[in-house]
Amino acid sequence: MSNPFAKTRPQHKPYAIYRAGDFIFHVCKTYSKDPKKAYARFFVWASSPFTHGSMEGGDTYADEVLTTARLVACEPEWLEVYGAHSIPAANIVTPEEYIATNATLETN
Repeated sequence: MSNPFAKTRPQHKPYAIYRAGDFIFHVCKTYSKDPKKAYARFFVWASSPFTHGSMEGGDTYADEVLTTARLVACEPEWLEVYGAHSIPAANIVTPEEYIATNATLETN
């Protein structure tokens, strides 16, 4: 089965958004459909207190995002592959909805 998240998206149209405190990860590409695969990577745009209001793009291990951050928004297809973890799927909004309601945090 092919990877439905292999095409790189711009930071304002991610497949999923994860949050861990002040750290926000926009997942814009996956290199492997299986996050349990050793060294599985995501291409993310990330913001933190260290990026001074901007976002920096780069690869990170999928496990780091999936185990340390909480899913706050995603495309419906993301839920089918990665699940919502401990959050009810009904509470998950799309990335566009999340960015629109959190614009001051996401647009720099």
